Amino acid sequence: MNDPLARKPESGPNQSPRVSVPDVPVEAPGQIEEANIPTPRDPEKERKQREEEERKEIEEEKKDLGSVPHIDPIEINHLYDLFPPQLYPSFSHINKLARDLNKEIEAPEICLIGKVGHGKSSILEAFLGHRFNIIGKDGASKRPVHVAFFNNQECERPRITLRRDPRGSGLPGKKDITVAPDEYATLTTELERRNVPSDVPIFIKYEYKLCLNMSVIDTPGIPDIDFQNDDADDSDDEDSVDSELKKVLSGELQIELAKNSHFILCCVEEMGDGANKKFMVDFLDKVDPKLDKTIFVCTKFRNCMRKLTSTSDVNKYLQTLGDSKTYFVSLVPHALTTNSNGTSLTSAQFREKLVQSERLDMSNLEKMKFDKRYESKIGFFTLRKYVLEAILKRYLDAFPEIPKRIELLKKTHEATAERVQREKKNLEYRYLRDAAYNYANEFIGSLQKLIVSNIDGNPQQNGQTMEEEKYLQKEEGDWYDHTHKKLAVNRNTIEDWDVKLYGINQFKRLLREFKAVMTSIQMPEMKTDEIAVSLGTSHLNDCSQVASYVWVCSDIAQRKTHDVLRPLIERLIKRATYILQRLVDIADKMVSSKKRIEKAKKAVVQTPVAAVKAVGWDKKKDTPQTVDIGDYDNYPFFIRSVKELYLNFVEEKAKTCTLKCMDEFHCTRLIYWDVINMKEVNFDHKNTREES
Repeated sequence: MNDPLARKPESGPNQSPRVSVPDVPVEAPGQIEEANIPTPRDPEKERKQREEEERKEIEEEKKDLGSVPHIDPIEINHLYDLFPPQLYPSFSHINKLARDLNKEIEAPEICLIGKVGHGKSSILEAFLGHRFNIIGKDGASKRPVHVAFFNNQECERPRITLRRDPRGSGLPGKKDITVAPDEYATLTTELERRNVPSDVPIFIKYEYKLCLNMSVIDTPGIPDIDFQNDDADDSDDEDSVDSELKKVLSGELQIELAKNSHFILCCVEEMGDGANKKFMVDFLDKVDPKLDKTIFVCTKFRNCMRKLTSTSDVNKYLQTLGDSKTYFVSLVPHALTTNSNGTSLTSAQFREKLVQSERLDMSNLEKMKFDKRYESKIGFFTLRKYVLEAILKRYLDAFPEIPKRIELLKKTHEATAERVQREKKNLEYRYLRDAAYNYANEFIGSLQKLIVSNIDGNPQQNGQTMEEEKYLQKEEGDWYDHTHKKLAVNRNTIEDWDVKLYGINQFKRLLREFKAVMTSIQMPEMKTDEIAVSLGTSHLNDCSQVASYVWVCSDIAQRKTHDVLRPLIERLIKRATYILQRLVDIADKMVSSKKRIEKAKKAVVQTPVAAVKAVGWDKKKDTPQTVDIGDYDNYPFFIRSVKELYLNFVEEKAKTCTLKCMDEFHCTRLIYWDVINMKEVNFDHKNTREES
C-alpha cells in the first residue's frame, strides 16, 4: 500500500526532485519513499552490533597472531635494548659530570596526543615494554600520566614507582607505591583508582640501568570540539561540570601541555578515520602549525590493510600518508594482553606479542609486494627507534658543552697545580728565611725613609693635608674640651696645613696644631668654695697651716689641669698613632713598586743570583726551574704578620705614652709658691721638694 503523503517527482526545466538518492533506480519509487522516512535508532542493537564486530575482530587478530611463530627472547631484548650496554654507564657518568660543573642537561619529553580510544596509552605501554593497564577498565585516561625515565646504574631490573598525589589536592593517591617487573597487579588497581578527572598528572618513575633520562606524557583524549572556532561554547551544561573536568573536556589541558616548545609531540591517530585526520590538523594548528616537533602515528594498521586488495592500493595509500614523520603501527588489542585466567601477560609475553604483531604486518605487506621505500615507516619498533635516536641526538648536541667545560676546568686545575708546586718550592726553609730577611730589611728601610720624610713615598699620592687627615679619622680628627664642646682652631695659624705630608713632617704639623689648640683654651677659675671645702676646719690666719694651704691649692690646680688636658692629650695620642700606622701601607707600596721596577728591567733568568735560587731542572723546557724569592706576593700571610707586628708595636708605644702622660698628673707635684707674701720665690733645684 502506498503512502498517501508520497508524491512522484515532478520534472521540468526549472524544477528538481524533492529527494535525490543517486544509488537508487528511478523506476523504484517505493524505495525512494522508504528512503525519505528516517529509521529510528536502536541503541541496544547498535551496541550488540559493535560488540559483535569487536569480537570478530579480536578472533581474527588472535588467529593471525597465532600463526606467527615464537620469537627468540634474545632478539626481543635486542629490539628493546636498542643501544649498546656500554652507552648507558657513559651517559650516567656524563650527567654526573654535568651536575658537578653546574651544567643542566634538560631531559627530552614526549607528549602523546590524540582522540579517545586511538591508542595513546597502548603506545606508552609498548614503549615501556610492560603491560599494567594505564587506562583502566573504562578504556579512557582522565588524567595526564607522566612517566619519567631515569638512568639508574644500580637498577639491574626495571623499578617502577607510582608517586603519591600532592597533599591538599583531594586526589586518591596518598602514598608512593613501588613495584618490580611482573608484579603489576597492585599498580594496575591503584592506577584504576586514581584515574579520575583532573589536570593534576599521575607521576610514574621508571628506573633502569639501560635507559636514557626522558619523560613520556600520556594526555587525556582530545574531545570532539571545533578548534577552528575560538568562540565556540565549551559545554552546554557549563555549571554542572567540575572545573577540572571542564578543562579536560574543553581541550584546554591538552593544548596547554602540547604547546611546550621542548616537547616532541606524538600525534596518535586511528587508521581509516578521515574526519579524525582533519580534526587533528585543526588541533595542531593551535600548538604546532609548522609541524616541526610533531610525529604522526597511525594505529590499527592491520585493520586497514585488510581492506586493501592490491599492490597499487597499498602503495597508493602509503604514498598518501607516508611523509617523513608518519609511522604505521599495529598494537596488540587489550583483550589479547591477558591470559585465559584473567591475569595480565608478563613483560616477556607482552613484548613477544608486540614483535609478532609487527612481523605479521611486514609479512602481509611482503605478500602484497609493497614498495620497500616505506619499510622504514612500518611497525612500532621502527617508531621507537626513531624516537630514541632523536632523544640521543638531543643529548649529543648538548654534550659538546661538557668537554669544553672539562677542558677549561682541566686548564684551571693545571694552572692551580703549577702555582701550588711553585708555592711548595717557595715554602722550603732556606728560601723562606731569605725571603723573610729581604722583605723585613726592605720594609724597615722604607719605614725609616718615611719617618725622615724621604720623597720615595710619593707625597703627592700618599701625603695628606691637615683637612684630609682629620676627615679620614672622622670624629677622632676633631678636638673637644672636657665639656665635650668642639674646639675651633684657626688653621691659618698652623704652618703647612694645606701641604700633603707624611712621616715626621706630618707628626710635627700635628704638634703645631696641638699647640694652637692649647693656646686657645683657658684654665677654669679656681673658686673660693672649692678652696674652703678642701681646707676643711683649718683657718687662713693659722700660720701653722701654711703648708696645708699650699698642698690644697696644688691639689685643686692638678685636678683642674687633669680635667682640661686629659681629653686633648688622648686625642693627640690617637692622631699620632694614626700618622704612624698609615706608614705601613705606604712602605708596602714602596716595596712593591721597587719589585715591579726590577721585573720590568730584567727577566727572571737575568735576576741577580742573590734573588734567584735554582731548585731543579724542567725537562720539558730544558731550562733550570727557579724560585724568585723576591716575589713577595707569594707570602701574603708572612707580609700580613709583619704589618701586624708593626701596628701592634705602635699601639703598645701609644699606650706607654698615655700612661707616662697620666703619671705626670698623679705622681709629681712641684711647688714654687710663697703663699703668705704672694711673691715669686726662686728655689735652688736642690731645695725642690718632690713627692710621689
